[in-house]
Amino acid sequence: MYGDEGLLDGIGTWRKPDVTFDAHAEVDLGTIVPGHGPIGDGHQAIDWLIRYLERLRDDVRSLHAAGHSMLDTVRRCPSPFADGLEADLLAALDQYEGDTDDISKSYLTLCRDLHRLNVLATYLTLT
Repeated sequence: MYGDEGLLDGIGTWRKPDVTFDAHAEVDLGTIVPGHGPIGDGHQAIDWLIRYLERLRDDVRSLHAAGHSMLDTVRRCPSPFADGLEADLLAALDQYEGDTDDISKSYLTLCRDLHRLNVLATYLTLT
């Protein structure tokens, strides 16, 4: 994480989420404005997020069950951002003012860092 794996040593507990969605959640959305990234179709964004979190949970559980350490799990857990950003996300980022190549690279870095944090948080729920 940002080149300082020692940061992980100080994490002992994680705050539980205020709201939990599952596959049966009914949400009437038109447009979503995320905390990170471009505005987009609400249903598409929520569907992608649920699929991502379910896959993340399954991957982390498998690695944990196989006896991998927390840091090894962070390194081994597949990232949906390993090959870059999806084409529709890149197109949305192209709408931003400024150097769109720099914006896309920065957003990719953010997504990869947040994925590692998600792996870490998920792993800690299993210990």
